Amino acid sequence: MKVFYLDPGLSGGKGHNHAMVHEFDEALAVERGLELHHVLHLGAQPQRLPRLRGRLHPVIRVDGYSRVDHAFADDPARLDAVLDALAADMSGAGIEAADAILMPTAYPLHLYALARRVRLKPGCRVVVGLLLPCSFWAQDARAEAALTRWLADGIAQLSAAGQLFAYSETGSYRFGDQLVPTATLLPPVAATNAALIRELSQAPRTPGAEAPVLGYFGSPFTTKGFALMLDAIQQLATAGITPATRLHIYLPPGREDHCARINAAADWVHAESADTDNATYLRQMAQVDAVWAFYDPAEYGTKMSGIIPEALSLGKPVLLSEGCMALQDFLDHHAPASYLLAPYGQQALIDALQMPAAPWRQAARTAQAHAPLMQQMKSMDRYLRVCGIAGD
Repeated sequence: MKVFYLDPGLSGGKGHNHAMVHEFDEALAVERGLELHHVLHLGAQPQRLPRLRGRLHPVIRVDGYSRVDHAFADDPARLDAVLDALAADMSGAGIEAADAILMPTAYPLHLYALARRVRLKPGCRVVVGLLLPCSFWAQDARAEAALTRWLADGIAQLSAAGQLFAYSETGSYRFGDQLVPTATLLPPVAATNAALIRELSQAPRTPGAEAPVLGYFGSPFTTKGFALMLDAIQQLATAGITPATRLHIYLPPGREDHCARINAAADWVHAESADTDNATYLRQMAQVDAVWAFYDPAEYGTKMSGIIPEALSLGKPVLLSEGCMALQDFLDHHAPASYLLAPYGQQALIDALQMPAAPWRQAARTAQAHAPLMQQMKSMDRYLRVCGIAGD
């Protein structure tokens, strides 16, 4: 079986895309011995991905995370040129020979080009994850409407050919005013890290007499509440207040100076910047009592975060901000009462950091009870069986 993994958003050596390509590579190329091709952005050079066993094709010229404005959306000639370029890039990687194509994040322009301009092999299975709203790529309302239309058209064409399997993390996806039900699948982990998650979750930390540890993981984005967190740290430190909750902050490499300034601000905060693989990241998360999901609802009102199911799979509750409805709906459906909720703002965050341990303990017990379900939902075996690809 010849499988093509299509991720034009993967151009560097860190982040969600980087983590996921390694999980699929292990599951498909290493565990199952399939012929695997990674069709990635030009920036994803082999030296940045030395551990991959599948063949790399860093050929996609249009970054999957490129934004679109109304000038582009209103110019059919520019759209045609981009679609032609994307189709040429995919064809150059040999994607017409694929028995299956995995696109764990459905980038609207790239999916549209695949559906409209590439002649796929009869019976080719195309699996796409509808993980981000079209507003993510749109710089204005007209662009969002165009992206929604292109994505819907691409899905419709692949569906009509009997080739498409589409899913989301929440069980639905919004196309404009229409909320469409989908299969529910999470970004999966291969066998090695699935076993590690089970091992780590069987020896859980439950907040006791010591102050609970709240962990922040990932890039220091304002949309993830990072600036708000720094302001809260500074306000508490200036007032000489030690909150009831400690903070451990894990940032990608290259942020060492940033971490040094954070560590100097207060002795109840620990920040580090390091290059980590998936297993190290999971071990770090296992060492905290709760996980930060205090995100800006303006960005995460309709968008999921992969950190939520990863935390739950380890039995960790999360601190969530009000208005992040995609995250809250997911938690209410799959792990109710496994989170603490507060309004998005500096004072509400300070209040949350000063909560006693009891609410954290209760949320932790609930999250631990739901960990086996989340582990099952993140199983690569389950993912591939549901998608109809190499399930054995």
